[in-house]
This record gives sequence, structure tokens and C-alpha cells, in this order.
Amino acid sequence: MSMVEQFDARSCVLMRLGERRFALAAEQIAELVAPSRVFRFAHRTMEIDGVILRRGRVVPVCDVAERLTGKKLTSRRFYLVATQKRGASLDWVALPVSGECELITADLTPAGESDSPHVAAWLSHDGEVIEVLNLDALTPAPVDRATPGARRKPGGTRMIVPGKPAKILLIDSNVLFSKRLGDALRREGFEVTTATQAAFALTTLEYNAPSVIVCATNMREMGALEIARIIHADPKNAALPVIAMGDGSQRALMESFQAGCDDYIDRHLSPGVIANHIKNIVVSRWKGFSRRRCWARRIRA
Repeated sequence: MSMVEQFDARSCVLMRLGERRFALAAEQIAELVAPSRVFRFAHRTMEIDGVILRRGRVVPVCDVAERLTGKKLTSRRFYLVATQKRGASLDWVALPVSGECELITADLTPAGESDSPHVAAWLSHDGEVIEVLNLDALTPAPVDRATPGARRKPGGTRMIVPGKPAKILLIDSNVLFSKRLGDALRREGFEVTTATQAAFALTTLEYNAPSVIVCATNMREMGALEIARIIHADPKNAALPVIAMGDGSQRALMESFQAGCDDYIDRHLSPGVIANHIKNIVVSRWKGFSRRRCWARRIRA
């Protein structure tokens, strides 16, 4: 089935990128939102400018202007949040736009073989010929969490892949402590990525998903408690374990589990002891055991 055949009503939303206008199928548009804070950090997916948080979702921001017009946007007036059907899942992506958007109905001309892959069709409006975009050709696909060969247990997430180490995302603002703990985790057989900002976790969820997130609670902007709430509010990421590292107090322990963290570790322990404890948590989680569920049962009792 061609892209044009999927449009049905032939309703499109016009969006402005600098001096040019482009169109998207109206049924792909979820909402038009005002600019909000974009979490930006180093990563390897060049198409992604960062992520925003919308309705409990982590939404990647894809600035497609430079690819389409040859120029980056100097100002962002709105984010056009669009949906993409990828298999059984529906993914969201935010496209920065520089001007007003307009809903129109128009006749579409199918793209030809010589047209660029990002062109799904053409339309004419107010004497202007406008490209109808194929988002699949402009935005990267998220990683497949169901990695072939991964062993699963009910209620768990991808934890151990035969022949490959489990991925740990370690988030701590103390660079020296993070290095020492990262080295200890690698000695336990983990693949470790370290970050000093908790927001870094948000982009890895879609494009370089870890098996476990280990995060300090005393981060400046966003710590383990906030990360746990955001991740577990998204059905796609609800099974991803978040391990909090705190000061070891009973209050910190309770707050971590109440926020949805899957386990808690006293950050004052030595890196070797913490790494061994994380290994035990990973193995237990893979076998279906969750301290968070046990804690929830104790609270209800």
C-alpha cells in the first residue's frame, strides 16, 4: 500500500521550516505544543536533538529543517508532535517548526521514483507546490528491545543476552566515584555507560536502551526518584529496572520504593560491594524477583 493510499481523507497539516512549507498527513499529528525544555546531551543518533516530556512520554525531538532546507532553524515557535506506526507500537516524535501550522484538504500527487525517499506525495496550495513528508525516512527507528536470543522471565525486561554483557547506565554527578564504580561493574562482566546528568537516560531509552539504570538520588536537576516516575509511567519502559543510590537512611529507602525504584543501595559502600550487589539484583530480577513488589505488598499489609 502506498503512502498516498494511507492518507484516506487527504487532509494534511502544513508546517513552516524557515522560508519553506512542508506537509504531514493529518492523521499522523498528535498535538501542537509550545516550546518546552529540551534535554540535550551527547549521544550517537545524529537526527535526535534531545527529548521533551509530554503526557508521561519521553518524546525525541528531531530537527529535520537542515536536512530539508539546508539551514538550521534559528527560532522554534512550536513543536509538532507526530505519531509513527512501527509494527505493533505507536511512537511519538516532536518536530520543531518556525511558524503557524494550518490544516487543509488537498488532492495529493503520488511521489515518483526519482523523488527523494522523504517525499511521500506532493500537493498544491495557494500556488505553491509542497512536499508531503514520509517521516520514516527522516527520523530514526528506536532500538528493538526484544533482542533476538534474549532470555526473558515474566514481568522482567531484557536482562541477559547469551554472549553479550548486560548494559548498565550509571548516572552520578561525582565523576571520580562514577569511574570507580564503573570499573567495578565492568569487572563483574557488565557493559557500562556513565553520565553526569540524569536526563541522559531519557534518550537512551529509545535509541540505545540499557538493561538497568543505576542512578544517584542527590542529583542537581533530576535524580533516581524522578527518573523512576518518568520511566515507569511509560508502558513501553515500565519493566526497565531503576536502582537508586542514596545516603543509606530509612527515609531515603522508603522514598525510593514509593517513587517506583526497583531497588536501593547505600552509596557509602565501597564500589566493589555496590557492584556485587547490583549483579545480585540483576540476576534476581532476571529470575523474576522484585524488591519493589515485595515492599509494595508490605505497605498494603
